[in-house]
Amino acid sequence: MNDKTEHFIAYLLLAMIPVLGFELGKGILAALSMILLGVALEFIQRLIPGRSFELADMLANTLGVMTGIVLGFAFTKLWRRPVRG
Repeated sequence: MNDKTEHFIAYLLLAMIPVLGFELGKGILAALSMILLGVALEFIQRLIPGRSFELADMLANTLGVMTGIVLGFAFTKLWRRPVRG
């Protein structure tokens, strides 16, 4: 698995957690804040020897967050369907 795929999957899962666990609006806001976290962590990496700053990592993180929000929203809609019997 390449580095960008790992970034995407990690941020997808991290974004889904608040969307699934909190009130929808607050969950989405918490998930969106992870985009800022990813950007900040990339800039901090410039200060660490052996690490590098990559715009592609920020893009993978952002796409992961957006996908996590969409999937989290879809799962909440599926789980909250009324059961008819």
